[in-house]
Amino acid sequence: RIDILVNNAGMAQLGMFLELDPAKFRQMMAVNLFAPFILSQAAARLMMKANYGRIVNIASISGVRASKGRTAYGSTKGALIHLTKQIAMEMGRYGVTANAVLPGPVDTDMARTMHTAETRKKYHETVPANRYGTEDEIAAAVVFLASEEAAYLNGVICPVDGGYLAAGIQFDDIDLKK
Repeated sequence: RIDILVNNAGMAQLGMFLELDPAKFRQMMAVNLFAPFILSQAAARLMMKANYGRIVNIASISGVRASKGRTAYGSTKGALIHLTKQIAMEMGRYGVTANAVLPGPVDTDMARTMHTAETRKKYHETVPANRYGTEDEIAAAVVFLASEEAAYLNGVICPVDGGYLAAGIQFDDIDLKK
């Protein structure tokens, strides 16, 4: 019996669209999309028999918002978001929910390796929370979506991003008191 599946494995490699090596794109599809597909399919078969299950996919805000150099990563995470919705639609009648958590900039080992000081500064300026998220904040969203309290949430795409997707250009010189 499997009650909860969290698809959290993933990889990211930067590469501009025209320069991206198709082999790297294929590798990222295998890790970021095909592996969650296979695992979800196997788990859903068992969950369906029990008439209960929670599938939580870790996607990314890059799956809904394009960023320079993230052709493969964003494409795979966008496809994972759609896979989540597809699972939710087909498995809901069997008591199985599927939801996705979309981390924004999170202070992980991967981010510390990939993000330059300039990138970190730009995120701090752009994210309304004015900081990177923590791994614990992502975990809290996952735990909630896997809980009984979230039993009626199905097909939810949950950004955990400090408001990054909600924000547009921010101007510090606007006087809100006028």
